[in-house]
Amino acid sequence: SATDYLLKERLHRLPSAVQRALAEVEDHRQLRRVEDSLRASEQRSRAILDSALDAIVTMDCEGRIVEFNPAAERMFGYARSEVVGETMADLIIPAAYRERHRHALAHYSPDSPSSVLGRQIEILALRRDGSEFPVELFIQRIALPGSALFTGFIRDITIRKQAEAALKLSEFSVQNASLPTFWISRDARILRVNVSACDLLGCSEAELLTKAFTEFDTDLTGERWPARWQQSRERRKMSFETKLRHSNGGTIPVEIDLNWFEFDGLEYYFAFVRDLTERRKQERAALRSQRMESIGSLAGGIAHDLNNALAPVLMTGELLRAQYPKEPELLDMAMASVKRAAGMVRHLLTFAKGADGERLTVQPRTLVRDLEKLINGSFPKNIELVIKCNPTLPTLVGDATQLHQVLLNLCVNARDAMPHGGTLTIEAETVEMDATQASFVPGGKPGKYLALRVRDTGTGIQPEIVDRIFEPFFTTKDAGTGTGLGLSTCVGIVTGHGGFLQVYSHPGEGSAFTAYLPRGRAGGDTEMISRMPDKFTGQGQLILFVDDEPNVRDAACAVLQRLNFIPVMANGGADGLVQAALHRSGIRAIITDLHMPGTDGLAFMREVRRILPGIPIIVASGRLEDDVAGELKSLGMTGRLDKPFTETALAEALQKLLTPR
Repeated sequence: SATDYLLKERLHRLPSAVQRALAEVEDHRQLRRVEDSLRASEQRSRAILDSALDAIVTMDCEGRIVEFNPAAERMFGYARSEVVGETMADLIIPAAYRERHRHALAHYSPDSPSSVLGRQIEILALRRDGSEFPVELFIQRIALPGSALFTGFIRDITIRKQAEAALKLSEFSVQNASLPTFWISRDARILRVNVSACDLLGCSEAELLTKAFTEFDTDLTGERWPARWQQSRERRKMSFETKLRHSNGGTIPVEIDLNWFEFDGLEYYFAFVRDLTERRKQERAALRSQRMESIGSLAGGIAHDLNNALAPVLMTGELLRAQYPKEPELLDMAMASVKRAAGMVRHLLTFAKGADGERLTVQPRTLVRDLEKLINGSFPKNIELVIKCNPTLPTLVGDATQLHQVLLNLCVNARDAMPHGGTLTIEAETVEMDATQASFVPGGKPGKYLALRVRDTGTGIQPEIVDRIFEPFFTTKDAGTGTGLGLSTCVGIVTGHGGFLQVYSHPGEGSAFTAYLPRGRAGGDTEMISRMPDKFTGQGQLILFVDDEPNVRDAACAVLQRLNFIPVMANGGADGLVQAALHRSGIRAIITDLHMPGTDGLAFMREVRRILPGIPIIVASGRLEDDVAGELKSLGMTGRLDKPFTETALAEALQKLLTPR
C-alpha cells in the first residue's frame, strides 16, 4: 500500500499532458478489451445460431429479415443471403395469412393486450417449393436504443401433427375396422391405408402411398376434386356412391363415407369405403323378381283370353273329325296347332301362377331314371350323360309330370348349348341353405332342400342377358326353334312347389341350373294318377254350363250333346243362378267358368250352394290363385278342368262325378 501511495504521488506530480496521454492509453486498452469481449460474444451467438436445431429468424419493426440461421435455411429452402433485407411475410408466410401477419406487427409491443410476445403459437408456414407445413412459433423482442428487433424461434411440428392425426384416424378405424380406409390429404394424395383398402384395390400399401385418390375414383377427376373438397368442408361429413378402379382394370361399385377433419391448420379426409358389389347383385335380383312378377300378371290375363279363344276349337275337334272324315290330315294339322297353342298358354299360366295340380309323393331317382332313358334315346351321341343321384334321397311332394318337365326343359337347353358335343350332368342332392346363402339367390329362403341340378359344358350365357333368360318369349335360339317359354315355365313350376331356381354361367365355361325344392320324407315311391281307359258317355243327365263367352258355350253345348248329356247354358254367373233355380230338381252337375264379369265363378258358387247345397261343381279355369282355390274347396268344388280342355277331358271330369263308387 505504501508503494501504491508513492506511485500515485509521483504520477500526480507529472505534467498534465503526460497524464492525458497515459489516460488515453488506458482507455484504448479498455476499448480493445470491450471489442474483444463483443467479438467473442458474437462468435458464441453465431455458434449458437448455427448449431440450433430450430429455425431462428430475426426481423425489424417493418418485418424485414435481418438474421436467418442454417436451420431456417434447411427448413424453408432459402439461403441467408437471399432473404436478409426481404419482408418475412412474402417468403415464409402462406398467402392466406400474410395480411394477418402484417396486421399482427402492431401487436408485437409488450404493452399491447393482444401481444403474441413470449407465447407459443401454432401457425402454417411456407417452404420455397410452395408446400405448407405446421410450425410452433415463439417470438421474443430485443430492445435496442431507438429501435427494436424481433426474433422468432420456429419448430417444424409436422411429425407431431401426423401422429395426432394418425391417433384420430385409429379412433375412427376402431369403429370401422373391417372397412377399407383411406387417409387423404387436401391435394388428394393418399397418406395412409389399411389392409382392407389394399385388398379392395388389389394394390400394396407402398403402391397406394405413391398415388392420388383421384387416380382410382372414376368420378372424382382432378378437375372435380376441389369442388368435392369444398363440399366436404361445408358439410364436415358426406356420403356418395361411385366406382373405384381395380388394379386388374375392372371397376368396383362403392359407397364412400367422407369425413373432413382439420388438425391445427392441416386438413384431411378419412374415407371409409363399402364394397357394393353384392348389394348391386341383390338389387338386380330383386328388380328382376319385380319385373317377372309384373310380366306374370300380364301373362295371366293374356292367357285367360287365349284360353277362351282356343277352347271352342279344342272342344269341337272330335265333332269336326266326324263331320269331315275325308280330310283327316288337315284336321290333324289344325288340331296339332291348336294343342301347341294351348300348351303355350299353359306355359304362360304356369309362369304367371306357378304349379297347380294334385300333389303326390315323388321319388327323385324315379324322375332322373325316366329322364335318363329319354336322353339316351333321343339326344346326340356326342353328348355324354352323367347321372349323380343317391338312391336314399328324401322324397318330394309335388306333381311328377311338372317336375319332369322342369328337368326336361333344362336338359334340352343344355343340349342346344353344346352343338359340338360335351358333358351333360344331372345331379340330385340334399342341401341346407342359411340366410346368407339364400340372400344371394332370387326368391331364396333358408332351409333344407332337395337340389336338382342340370349342368353342361356348353357355350355359357353372356352376363348382359342373364337377368332376362327367365322372361317369357325371350330366347337366344333361332326363329322357329324355341318359344322362349321353357325357362319361364321352369320358374313357375319350381316357385309353385315352394322352391326357387338358381343359375350360374360363364361364357365358354358352360351353365348350371339348380332347382331347390322343399324336402319330403325319406324313401317312398312315385305315385301316379290312373287314367280312364274308355271315353265316358252320359245317360241324358242335365248339366248346367256357366260361361260368359258365347263361342265357349256353343262348343260346350255341342260336346255335351255328343256325350249324351242335356246341357243347360247360362251366360255368366247371374244367369247361372237363374237357371239353377229354374232347373233345381233336374240338374245333376254344374260346370262353371271362374273369371267372369259381374258375378264371377266364386260368387256364383257361394249363392248356388244356398239353392243346391249338395250339387257336384266343376270349375273350368286356366289359372287358380291359392286363396281362391282354398275358398272353392270350402264351398265344395268337386272337380277341376284346365282351360282350354278337350272333349275327352270333359268326359273324364263328368265320369268322376257321376259314376257310382
